[in-house]
Amino acid sequence: MSSAHHPPSPGDLWEKLGDLEELESISVLTGLFSTYETRLQNNPDDVAANDFFHHLALVLERAVSCNLNRR
Repeated sequence: MSSAHHPPSPGDLWEKLGDLEELESISVLTGLFSTYETRLQNNPDDVAANDFFHHLALVLERAVSCNLNRR
């Protein structure tokens, strides 16, 4: 009897992200960006890729806004 492979839960992934060093975190973000950029180049209507970049833009905007408010 074979067991189905289940992806890690968001909680498991969050824990793994928390354990990463700074350079490893940058590598993860770069890998995600590259993956979705390729998907978008192959299919400009890719919903997941468009959602990724939409949400990335929102998070970046929030981060920049928070940094400006700290100054």
